[in-house]
Amino acid sequence: MYAIIQTTDNLVFKSELISEVEKFDLSNNNFEDLLLLIESFELKLISIDRKNHEDKYQLESDEAINKLNRINSEIAEGSKTQLLVEHHIAKIYFWKGDAATSRKLFTDLLCKFPNSEQCMLQLARIYDNEKSYDEVENYVDKVLGQINSEQSYSVILSFYDLISNSKYKACREKYIQNRVEDFVSDISATLRSSFDHPYRVLSSLSSYLGYNLPEVFESLSSNLPAPDNANKNAKLMMAYADIQMALYRLYKYSQDKDRERKLMETSKLAERYYIDSQPSNDFENLKVAKFFIEIGQYEQARVYLDKVEKKDPFYYQNTAKQLRGIGDDKGAIIAIDEAIDAAERGDCGSWFLASFLNDKAEILKKSDTNDALKVLAEAIDNQNNLKTKKAWQAKADRWAASC
Repeated sequence: MYAIIQTTDNLVFKSELISEVEKFDLSNNNFEDLLLLIESFELKLISIDRKNHEDKYQLESDEAINKLNRINSEIAEGSKTQLLVEHHIAKIYFWKGDAATSRKLFTDLLCKFPNSEQCMLQLARIYDNEKSYDEVENYVDKVLGQINSEQSYSVILSFYDLISNSKYKACREKYIQNRVEDFVSDISATLRSSFDHPYRVLSSLSSYLGYNLPEVFESLSSNLPAPDNANKNAKLMMAYADIQMALYRLYKYSQDKDRERKLMETSKLAERYYIDSQPSNDFENLKVAKFFIEIGQYEQARVYLDKVEKKDPFYYQNTAKQLRGIGDDKGAIIAIDEAIDAAERGDCGSWFLASFLNDKAEILKKSDTNDALKVLAEAIDNQNNLKTKKAWQAKADRWAASC
C-alpha cells in the first residue's frame, strides 16, 4: 500500500488513498505500519481547506503530533524508526506554522543522525522561508556537493528545485552550469511520465535553463510527454505549461530550421495546459498573462492581469508590456515607472531594477531614442549578468548608430 501511495498523485486522489489506508490495522508500530500511518496523517492534512478551516487543520495537526510523540516514547534510541517519527513530528510543526519549533527539532535530530539528508532538506526549506540564505547554501553544499549513488533522487531533485530561485545564483552556477553532465544525469534518471517531481523541477528552472543552457534544456524538454495525470492535477498542468513556454521562448529567438512548427506546437501545448489548470491565485494568473504577452495575444493577457489582486512590481512590469503591445505607450510608461519605483523602495530584489529599466528603454525607443539610450545605460549599469549586459550594450550601440 505504501508503494502505491508513493506512486499515486496524492493531490488528486486524497480521499481514495485515505479510505484505502484506513482498511489496515496500523497498531503494531513496526516500521511499515508507521510509514502508512504517517502517510495517512499527511493525506488528511492536505485534504483540509486551510483558508476556510484553519482551526480544523491545527486540531488535526496537534492530534497527529501527540500520537507520534506517544509512539516515539516507545521507540529505541538511534533507530531508523526514531528518525522517521521525529522527522515527521518536526515536519508537521512546520506545516502548522510553527517554524521555530520545527527548526529546533530538526536541528536536534540532525545531531543524532548527522547524515540525514532529509533533515538537511527540511532545514534548508525553513531557512529559505526565513531568508537565511547563507544557511540554505550550507545545506545545498552538503547535499549537492557530495552526490553519490546512495542518495535519494527525491532529495537531490528537491535541492535543485530550491536553488531555482534567482537569489541562489552562485549555487546554480556551481551545481548546474559548472557540472552540467551531472545535472542532466540526475534529471534524466527520474524523467518518466508517471513521476511528477522532475517535471516540477524543470518547470522551476525552465527560464534559467532556457537562457543559460538552451541546448541542455531543449535536450531534456523537447520530447517530454505530458505527465500521465496532467489532466487531473492543476499544479502539474501549470508545470508542464511552464516548460512549453520556456521552449517557445527558446525557439522564438533561435535559427532552428523548424522554428515555425516548433513555435506553433509549444504555444498550443502551453496555452492548453495553462487554461486547463484554471489559475486560481495572483502568481498563477500573472504567469498565464506573461505567456499571452509572449505570444502576442495582448487582449487575452489583459483578462488574466485583471484577475491579479496584489499589484506588485511584476504586475506593473507585465501591465506595461501588455499596454505597449496594444499601442498604449503612455500607459505603459506609467506602469513601468510604478515597477521601477517599487524596486527602488526595496519591494522586490534589487537585481530586478535593471530589467524594469530595460523595459522602459524599449518603450521610449519608439518616441525618443536619446531618452531611451539614457535609461538603457542605467539598466546596463545595474545589470550583473555578464551575458545580458553584453547583449544590452550591443543593443545600445545599434540604437546609437541609428540616431
